[in-house]
Amino acid sequence: MHSHKPIPRLVLAACILATVANASAKPLKAYILVGQSNMQGHAEKWVMPGMAADPVSKPLYDKIMDADGNFRVIDDVQVTAISGNMDAPVAKTGPLTLGFGGNLGGQLNAKGKHAMKFGPELGFGVTMREHLKEPFLIIKTAWGGKSLRKDFLSPSGAELLGGEAVTGTHYKKMVDFVHTVLADPSKHFPGYDPKQGIEIAGFVWFQGFNDLVAGKDPLYQPTESRPAFAVYGDLLACFIRDVRKEFKTPDMPFVIGVIGTGGRPEEKNPFREAMAAPAALPEFKGNVTAVHTARYYDEKLGELVDRSWRWQRPAWDPENKYADLRAKLETLQKELNETKNIADQAERNAKSADLNRKIQEITYTKEEQEYLAMNKCNAGYHYLGSAKMLGRFGEAFANAMIEMQRP
Repeated sequence: MHSHKPIPRLVLAACILATVANASAKPLKAYILVGQSNMQGHAEKWVMPGMAADPVSKPLYDKIMDADGNFRVIDDVQVTAISGNMDAPVAKTGPLTLGFGGNLGGQLNAKGKHAMKFGPELGFGVTMREHLKEPFLIIKTAWGGKSLRKDFLSPSGAELLGGEAVTGTHYKKMVDFVHTVLADPSKHFPGYDPKQGIEIAGFVWFQGFNDLVAGKDPLYQPTESRPAFAVYGDLLACFIRDVRKEFKTPDMPFVIGVIGTGGRPEEKNPFREAMAAPAALPEFKGNVTAVHTARYYDEKLGELVDRSWRWQRPAWDPENKYADLRAKLETLQKELNETKNIADQAERNAKSADLNRKIQEITYTKEEQEYLAMNKCNAGYHYLGSAKMLGRFGEAFANAMIEMQRP
């Protein structure tokens, strides 16, 4: 491991070559990570303090960050990834560290849109590394806003749907990218020895939001015999069979990252149940596992974010949980709404900023404001950009993979 400093290419290659040589009796393992925006990941470096401050996630933080607070650059775990717009795809290869999230772009010290980001690959990579104690490769393909019923629809899934359904563009792009990597691993893992060979050791699927919000799609409507979204489970089972057939890995361990939005962990949720359903099929016993990410959801953070908009919308607060807060803020909110009538822009901005500050101070305690600042950097459908959540998801995916690989 090294601190976050540039590493000369030849030095890096020599370092990894020595490591690979020590494990030359075994094929290089490759783990495939696929999904949409939450597999991309939108956690930024600015919310790492949230992971460090929680005793539950601090051990994971220490595997990701060094003693100086820099992201570790882990040479013996290489990542090769593709994302971005299909018309202008972005590919990136290098040692495991910050920067393999989002669309694979961004700048190290930027915030927001242009920040370097990370997703589940970090927690997954450091956890698998600790277990395997040998070099391995992560192949990550993820695009934001993509569904299973269309974009990632597999060949047998298209047959199941019939009609005009066809294999999804992003399914095909994922398959093509994996085959490209497997055809010449040396381009993606410095020091790779062709005599060693490479094998696909596991697959992680983390997707779902675009199907979850398509509840009005006729495909996902409940019937007399089946609940809503049941077809998603059918399509995912087709997907598992198809990728195993495509990559000639009939028993490949497969982890389903079950979406964590849409209710508390203990609540019944038809979409989550559909996502997890393939893991219960007899044909997948022992080699498909569903990981319920809701178990790792930061409910404190979620409540704080919910509070900021539920008090303004009584219809979204049926239990009147925020009725008292609503009463306290009603006058300030009315004043804020009226600032749009101030002609002078500078005056309008100053007045709005002052009112927003007062609203924040009433809505949250100082401690709550600090908690938000060190944990949230994105929207709710991206798990609020929480490093703690995305890191723990990846850790849980790895632990599920490890359990399936036990003899």
